Amino acid sequence: MDVEEVLERINGWGRYQKAVYLLACLTPIFAATVTVGYSWTGYISDHRCLVEECEDPSNATYDAPFLRWSTPADADHTWSRCQRYRPTSVGGCTNTSFFTNQTESCSRWVYDKSVMESTVVSEFDLVCDSAKLQPLVSSLFFVGTALGSVISGFVADRYGRMIALMCSIVGTGLFGGLGALASSYGTFTAMRFLSSICQYGLFGVAFVWCTEFTSIEVRAFCGIIINIFFAIGEALSGVFPIFVKDWTSLQLIYSVPVLIFVSYWFLVPESPRWLMATNQPKKAEQVLRKIAKWNGTTFPEELLKRNNVESTEESPSTTESFLDAMKSPVLRLRAIILCLQWFVVTLVYYGIGMVSTEFGGDVYVNFILTMLIEIPSYLFCAFTINPLGRKLVIGGAFALTGLGTILCAVVPDDADLEWLITTLALLGKFGAASAFSTMYLYTAELYPDALRAKGVGFASTSGRLGAIIAPFIADLGQGDTTLPLCIFGVTGLVSAGLTMLLPETSGQDLPVTIAEAIDFGKGQSLLPIPCLVARRQRKREHLRGFDGPQIQLPDTEGNAEDQGHTKAV
Repeated sequence: MDVEEVLERINGWGRYQKAVYLLACLTPIFAATVTVGYSWTGYISDHRCLVEECEDPSNATYDAPFLRWSTPADADHTWSRCQRYRPTSVGGCTNTSFFTNQTESCSRWVYDKSVMESTVVSEFDLVCDSAKLQPLVSSLFFVGTALGSVISGFVADRYGRMIALMCSIVGTGLFGGLGALASSYGTFTAMRFLSSICQYGLFGVAFVWCTEFTSIEVRAFCGIIINIFFAIGEALSGVFPIFVKDWTSLQLIYSVPVLIFVSYWFLVPESPRWLMATNQPKKAEQVLRKIAKWNGTTFPEELLKRNNVESTEESPSTTESFLDAMKSPVLRLRAIILCLQWFVVTLVYYGIGMVSTEFGGDVYVNFILTMLIEIPSYLFCAFTINPLGRKLVIGGAFALTGLGTILCAVVPDDADLEWLITTLALLGKFGAASAFSTMYLYTAELYPDALRAKGVGFASTSGRLGAIIAPFIADLGQGDTTLPLCIFGVTGLVSAGLTMLLPETSGQDLPVTIAEAIDFGKGQSLLPIPCLVARRQRKREHLRGFDGPQIQLPDTEGNAEDQGHTKAV
């Protein structure tokens, strides 16, 4: 039984698929809150030394009149974060009680509670000499995400999509909740690491699961739109801190409610494609019959009797390995460029989100807008990736990221220019999100059939490295975003330039063998734009009266398959 053919007959985008798709889109919301929520639970508030001679730790406030003679002023902050004046032998808390020409380090701090009343940083005093520990939890989170992508993929393929999704849901809720009860930074970091392993499946497994219920005509659309729900979850991560100011409550809000999706075990079935792939045709048939009933269509009984006879003739690509491809200078350069672009896009995508709370103006609004800007970027890519081509959209996205972040870095930190800083940062995030949403597709199209999955996996692993070091880059400025933004901008512009060295894939027959991959893109101009090329071809044909030799140009409206090749859409 061919599941794809059955889905086409029973409506591959009917009421049942739409309901399942909506349910699948809800779990990525919590994948997002768990991922970016640490921007608030680990928010770095302004802080100063506790002056025991002048205040009680239980009711100390960040601003106080005695700070003029007890704490040195800081060029970047109101008061020095790590130094205080040494006390004299006079005692008390007057302007003669401290040496204003001698400082000492402090061991206790007072935090500004105007944004967050308590955070992981203030709870465990991750400041001054311990500040180097701040980015550790974020980096380990992305290490866990990389590990989770491997584990959840194995579980989903071996034991089923629903089993993998349930493990992700339970693990995320459990370890996230335990993290809120952590009594030490080490325990919190360990719980967040375990949570990161599990949370990947909330998006990755749900993505595979929902698209396997739909027909090929809407699969690309579904693959892009599910990202919008992830962006909604990111934005919600900035809405909750407006009302909830302590990190333990936020940690519970970000993770524990995901446990409600355990109900999916009783509401939705296993993927029929996975059931067929694991030799469970009876169960697959039951699921497909249920879909047909919900969609009000007739189940095609005749397809049950048809055996799909697979050709036993070995294709030329079967014996080719990834190492064989890397022996070619053309494919080796292509792989290096893709790895660098993946590294940059994850570095910038997560990095901009991490520094967005340090921009001037309302920190909540800045963060929320930085996340919501992803939604129009996804819609933009959905409508332009085919007519404008991969190179123009992806290269333009990287260029927009580079220009936006660099200009954001050089704009003076002036209250009158806060709107400009926010706007430029949003442009940078728009570009990063656009590039992120299209790199999976573009990378897959550049590799031959037998090496496509390995090629995407190799490139995406480089992306994980970018995410791992993003917290350290974002932390370089220690409250000043100039250096991190310049790094994001320069790497973005470099990636834009590297895109010009790659071939255009829109409307092209994708390579089947390594030899075809090497020749792929030869003869193309530096930046072919499919819609313009197609229009030019139609104009030439019209002028010739359709006589004479035909010129081979990219075809954006051809058949999906031609002589055994898969055509990029």
